Amino acid sequence: MLLGQVLRMHCKGREWKAERNLRLRREDAFIRSLLTWFADYPFSGSGVGGLGVDSWYSLHNMVAAGCAKYDVLPGEWFGPSTVCYVLRDLVELHQSYLSQGFDDDQYDGEENKNGLFSSGMEVVQRIGQKGKDDVGPLKVYIAPEGTIYNSDICKLLVNNESKSGNNHCMEKTSSMSTWSHKRQDEQDDPKCNHPLLEIPSIGTSQDTTCIEEWNSSLLILIPLRLGLEKFNASSYSVPLAHMLSLPQSVGFLGGSPRHALWFYGADSDGRKVYGLDPHTVQRAPRRRRRKCYNNDNGEQSRHLYHEIVFSNEYLRSINCPNISVMSMKKIDPSLALGFYCRDRQDYESFCSLLRAMKANEKFTGYPELFTFADAKPNYEADVSSAMVEMMATTCQALDGEESDCLLSEHVDEDDEYVML
Repeated sequence: MLLGQVLRMHCKGREWKAERNLRLRREDAFIRSLLTWFADYPFSGSGVGGLGVDSWYSLHNMVAAGCAKYDVLPGEWFGPSTVCYVLRDLVELHQSYLSQGFDDDQYDGEENKNGLFSSGMEVVQRIGQKGKDDVGPLKVYIAPEGTIYNSDICKLLVNNESKSGNNHCMEKTSSMSTWSHKRQDEQDDPKCNHPLLEIPSIGTSQDTTCIEEWNSSLLILIPLRLGLEKFNASSYSVPLAHMLSLPQSVGFLGGSPRHALWFYGADSDGRKVYGLDPHTVQRAPRRRRRKCYNNDNGEQSRHLYHEIVFSNEYLRSINCPNISVMSMKKIDPSLALGFYCRDRQDYESFCSLLRAMKANEKFTGYPELFTFADAKPNYEADVSSAMVEMMATTCQALDGEESDCLLSEHVDEDDEYVML
């Protein structure tokens, strides 16, 4: 639900609402694409050009990614932190396919005759291609240890044209799909990695000031644990409720133990939180086989693919009619915040709102849910000289004899000091 809200904001804007009429919903290109992406079918890679007809965010793919990369077996509980990394991996897989481009003029299938197929592919084409009327790509950043590092975000979202042209991007193989795509254009080709294999770690940059425009939008996911055995409501309920009021907020993943929910709002005093429960057992949508003809160098070739059937039953099943209301004291301490920033200006506005919140007297005495930093600390740096200087200063301030100081001349140079 959180990812669906992000894609809705990314493609159509926060104010957009789906039509109530089922016929109009069925003809909406964005709704057709969105419901196809979340349909409960395993990834097959059999779509037209690899785009538009595969269920990227199905339960099958989430379970497969969790099993292959994060040692979570089917049937086991996905914590908020694991869910964040699985969503990041699947979004990267989806974006890597979209970035390859697709020309729907090459295809003349049965659906093209009534316009439904071409309209459905129109949204798929526009996502991942930055332009005047296009929807730019989407990238996911997960804040480690509850800290957002500006240097990591800058490196993730700004093209580094100074990299060597020998660098290449390969899409690796897995049990779900096998393919390989070598880099053709260093500037236009984004990072692309299969979700079931390791994602390259984001390095730090010496220059932590990011003044360039972003090449994509950003989803920030922040896994947190706000309490040991239970949620610390006295410390975190008010700041958490205020986070949901920010324009960049897309809610948070949480719930009660063994019962996950998506929360989108809360009372200003932090007493109650409002969410939606996606756990309703329903029939998976039907699929039908379609024929597609590819005009390649004047020769026609036929391809078969599967298309989701957008029946009235399926269109009605995507709405959650009942709101879940829960006391903030009863939620599980493990949760994950989500924030969507369309561009760099939106991210800077997000940072400004958080600074204003910190300076507000209303929140004095409440701990911060997460923090910002320019860059990650360099844990590999040699801190021995700094420790010696610190300990020498401490020893000089003591009134004891010099012989009692750890850094006296009698201390052997081979002695090791460990900071606890």
